[in-house]
Amino acid sequence: MLVIVPGDWDTVPEGVQELKQYLADEFGANLRVRKAMTPMKRPTPLFTGDWESGQRRAASRAVRSLLPQAFYTLDWLEETQ
Repeated sequence: MLVIVPGDWDTVPEGVQELKQYLADEFGANLRVRKAMTPMKRPTPLFTGDWESGQRRAASRAVRSLLPQAFYTLDWLEETQ
């Protein structure tokens, strides 16, 4: 699995590790993280390789719930100032 992260977002190492471990344990998948070169609103997971249909759906739901623990932005601070 590849997760494209907006260039101005930061990572939470523990959250990324938890995501990696979850993918490995539950689906036998590896995680790769890349910073985007163009503007993005949020991290985007891309499922690469062979995933069974039900497996991909389950992984997608789980990954989307774990992304906020692994990546963050402080843009909202700038908006309130």
